[in-house]
Amino acid sequence: MRRIVRYAVLSLALLGATPAPPDPYLSHLTGKWNVSGTILGKPVHQSAQARWVLDRQFLLLHFEGAYSADVYIGYDPVRKRYVEHWLDVTGAAGATAVGFGERNGLSITFRYAYLDGPFTNAMTYDPATAP
Repeated sequence: MRRIVRYAVLSLALLGATPAPPDPYLSHLTGKWNVSGTILGKPVHQSAQARWVLDRQFLLLHFEGAYSADVYIGYDPVRKRYVEHWLDVTGAAGATAVGFGERNGLSITFRYAYLDGPFTNAMTYDPATAP
């Protein structure tokens, strides 16, 4: 295992990879939030905590309660799109797809290509309710 980790770190150093600055839109999302929306036609209300992780390359949105999940959201400046990874209580099968998103104003719409069909996840930042 040590060889693999050492190789990955060495590869990044050789490529001259430097972290991109944190995305300004995502910076607005840090803090504690009340989250509301609709999942499969049913209203959902929950709280979440968002903080920067991994050298401020990803925003970690942590949901706790009846539905527990960790959502990693980052911005790819090369492809000019957002990337979203969901890890939740449904298990590894749901974590096999990556969402790619585009921002339109204060909203980002992520699209996933799951094996059983496409899925869309949209999030909107409302400055009036910011923590």
